[in-house]
Amino acid sequence: VELLRSARRDDGAILVTTLVKAAVVIGLLVVVMYDGFSIARTQVTVRDNASQAAQVALSALQTGATQKQAYQKTVDYLRKQDSTLAPGGYVVKTDPMSVTVTVIQTAQTMVAGRLPFLADTVSPTAVGVANKSAY
Repeated sequence: VELLRSARRDDGAILVTTLVKAAVVIGLLVVVMYDGFSIARTQVTVRDNASQAAQVALSALQTGATQKQAYQKTVDYLRKQDSTLAPGGYVVKTDPMSVTVTVIQTAQTMVAGRLPFLADTVSPTAVGVANKSAY
């Protein structure tokens, strides 16, 4: 009888240990999946934001804005998108008219953002170019 009670207590300890291990593994998977999806989304949106920011600047210039005003409109647009211009990432050419914008966007992550070897992945850079239409 005493041996059966001891075996039942051990079974309970094994079950609790197994459940804790399973919870830890599931928690780690959730974090990895969240970070992965966030990084993937950021990789796509940074390209869209760069292209759109270049178009914002070009449109402003074509409607009579100064280069400083066009630059500010680009910065304002990117701020709304949680993106930033890279240093030296705003170039206007006048003949033919074009705007090139280099944008950085940082993914919202739980763990990946704290790992230095993932810095380029978590904060991707993209280049957007807008050219004046020949038509």
